[in-house]
Amino acid sequence: MTFPVTRESPLSTCVREGEAYGASKAAGGEKWDLIKIYVDGAGAAYLFASVSDERGPFYCPPQSLAITTQNLINILDDHIARANPPLPDDSPIAMILLLGLEYTFPCKHQ
Repeated sequence: MTFPVTRESPLSTCVREGEAYGASKAAGGEKWDLIKIYVDGAGAAYLFASVSDERGPFYCPPQSLAITTQNLINILDDHIARANPPLPDDSPIAMILLLGLEYTFPCKHQ
């Protein structure tokens, strides 16, 4: 089974709309599974990009921590809950995740 990511795909709709994120999480099911796959992929992409950035990492988790999909969901949820003022419903989930990772695992750059 493949899930093409286009402007019209269920995946792009889920990750584009914050309201869909909350509703999908509450309902569970296929839409929520797609969002978890997207979040996991975004987390992996940020990890690889962070390691290869010559300016240094974007975030610095403890080396002993294996970041799981559930960790990423918790970081995303915490960052959404912490936002003041609340984030607009159309806030990009990938950007919220990156900000959450930077907040949760700040780096001590020299």
